[in-house]
Amino acid sequence: MTRLRVGIVGKRGAAAIAGFRAVPGVEVVAMCDAHQPTAEAEAQAHGIGSTFTEMSAMLPHVDAVVIGTPMQLHVSQAIEALDAGKHVLSEVTAAVRFSECDELLAVVRRSGRRYMMSENYCYFPENVAVREMVREGLFGEPYFGEGEYIHDVRFLHFNPDGTPTWRAKWQVGINGNTYCTHELGPVMQWFNAYDPEDRPATVSCLGTGVRTDPRHPHEDSTITLVKTEKGRLIKLRLDMMSNAPGMTFYSLQGIHGTYESGRGGSVASRIWLGENKSVSWNDEPRQWESFAPYVERHLPADYAKYRSAAGVSGHMGGDFHSSRIFAEAILADREPDIDVVTSLRWTAVGLASQLSIAQGGVPIGVPTYD
Repeated sequence: MTRLRVGIVGKRGAAAIAGFRAVPGVEVVAMCDAHQPTAEAEAQAHGIGSTFTEMSAMLPHVDAVVIGTPMQLHVSQAIEALDAGKHVLSEVTAAVRFSECDELLAVVRRSGRRYMMSENYCYFPENVAVREMVREGLFGEPYFGEGEYIHDVRFLHFNPDGTPTWRAKWQVGINGNTYCTHELGPVMQWFNAYDPEDRPATVSCLGTGVRTDPRHPHEDSTITLVKTEKGRLIKLRLDMMSNAPGMTFYSLQGIHGTYESGRGGSVASRIWLGENKSVSWNDEPRQWESFAPYVERHLPADYAKYRSAAGVSGHMGGDFHSSRIFAEAILADREPDIDVVTSLRWTAVGLASQLSIAQGGVPIGVPTYD
């Protein structure tokens, strides 16, 4: 393909526009939202010529769609677009049920079109730099990682008139790690940079109990342990309830060193690298270093190229780069970074956590989606 016409479905999908427009041959030509005034306002704000309130009416005019609607709609809308011969970039999570995962996989393969889950946290500059350092062998073999998503979004669970929003049912109306891909995605990309064949294999989940907001069954904090097929371990924490500042945290441990991200801007990211050998307290050849210089040295060239454009995009440039990478993959006729199999494996970790927490934390297997 030399030209790609993109349609946006749902207001949240507008975050992808800047990334698309950075790629030659890509046009954002349509905005669709069930609420007509919202569709018109977003189209005007972003210079988009056509608006729709039904995706079915928009599909004949585009080659690809961005699905930025509530998560329970992602699969049905993705399938509609794929069956119409359109490529799909979907917001997280890919699905809300195991049965939907199976159905989506079958339709992607039947359609011959590309599917990518827009896990924008994978494209934070630091997370990308760690991934590249893993590829370069600087951590040696990675074997442990952590991901945390702490974000008090209680204000999003109810509308101004007191009625529940979709989040009240699909994010906090279910117990377990219902929003796992922000925590999991970057760490699994690091593991896969070293071993592309590794995948999540089992999931165990426990929680703190319902304390902050008793209106919902979702426990305040959940800890999910993910054991990979190759024996690596990931610890995830999800907290969308607690009275705490919003923050993310990631860490990686390899045989040659460790990385720890900052926490909410109050602690700087740091790294500890060196030869894999035991040292005494009096003969310490290594020390913690600031990670900032490593980011500059190890980011891929395209990140430097798009520094200004991505810098004004949401999620530290993650929104920009996820849509840019998707568009480049479609034009080059290759699989995008987070293809349908990867998307479903990551999504299934959250679905398995719901079964595990209901059974006292017992390990639950994750489908391979091969």
